[in-house]
Amino acid sequence: LATFNSNITSDNIHSICVDSRNNLWVGTYYGGLFMKRSGSNEFRRFVADGSPRNPLTTNNIYTVFQDSRGNLWVGTQYGGLYRYDYSRGRLERFVHESLNHSFVWDIHEDRAGDIWIACYGGGIWRLSSAENHSPLKIETPARNFVTLCELRDGRILAGTEKEGLVAINPLTLEVEWINKSTGLPDKTVYGILQDDN
Repeated sequence: LATFNSNITSDNIHSICVDSRNNLWVGTYYGGLFMKRSGSNEFRRFVADGSPRNPLTTNNIYTVFQDSRGNLWVGTQYGGLYRYDYSRGRLERFVHESLNHSFVWDIHEDRAGDIWIACYGGGIWRLSSAENHSPLKIETPARNFVTLCELRDGRILAGTEKEGLVAINPLTLEVEWINKSTGLPDKTVYGILQDDN
């Protein structure tokens, strides 16, 4: 994917997603969000231009994620969370007072279909699929979350910048904080992967 022949206006790419319709989504830093429909050669650009058709409030896109129900979620730097409405061909802001200006760094769907949001400086949020994605903030000792992973036992692991690792039981919402004093070799966790062992 080369900027010079694709009409993507930023080389600083933070996320890539291919949705269930084979559309390619590219989230960039400073350049906005780009979408290339299957079979097309050109990208459509979504930018923070103040128009009702493009409700983005920032051009810094950190994560693009499609859930199992076909919802396409877009997380921004201090612009909150958005969903793409396929029927209308437009982004719509996921309005919640505490999330509106959040720095959404990562998005994950758990096995129950709930959506987890990792916010840098804003903590962890769970959007309940059974309650029309009603948001619930999970109280933790950390705030600067950057990555999410679901373990085989169902726990959600959340990595932070300079605040260690948090394990959340999604049924009880009990939180375990793992940091250097409890054996973590470093207090910053940018990526998590559970292996076969």
